Amino acid sequence: MTRLFLLLLVGVISCHTSSYKEGVKNTNEDREIALKPTYQRLHFDNRINNILKEFIDEAKCKDCINEMHVDKVRPDEIIITLKSRVYSTEYLSKTNSLFTSTINGVQFNVYSGLEDVFVGDKTNFDYSVKDSSNTVFKIWSLFVKPDSIRVEKNTGYPFFSGETPNIKIK
Repeated sequence: MTRLFLLLLVGVISCHTSSYKEGVKNTNEDREIALKPTYQRLHFDNRINNILKEFIDEAKCKDCINEMHVDKVRPDEIIITLKSRVYSTEYLSKTNSLFTSTINGVQFNVYSGLEDVFVGDKTNFDYSVKDSSNTVFKIWSLFVKPDSIRVEKNTGYPFFSGETPNIKIK
């Protein structure tokens, strides 16, 4: 009877050790990393939000490609570049924003540098055809510090300095 009990115990223990299948499962999970937000209610700082609204009002183009590039250059300094440009599906297919944010009904593609590290399938990205006949090109740089924000209009430092739109007028 003792031998039968030991044989059953060995059989049960051997079934519960790590198997090859568990190793394969962990490998697949590593390939499909799930990013989880650390906040339940995420929103822009009021100072930034007011500037975003002003940018949208000045650009006056809901059908443009609107971008926000965020660069934390020092622990206490961030440069945010806002850009509004003519809609182009070709341009959108070449860019890889990981995040979008809707501000006053206007969608912004948000870039932070993570898009160069993470890759995906873009299944949640909207490529709906929009009006591309306008000639809007706005670019602002926001220099954000804990106690101040400096806005420079028509400059795209550090990302797009001196960039001009590629518009052909007939």
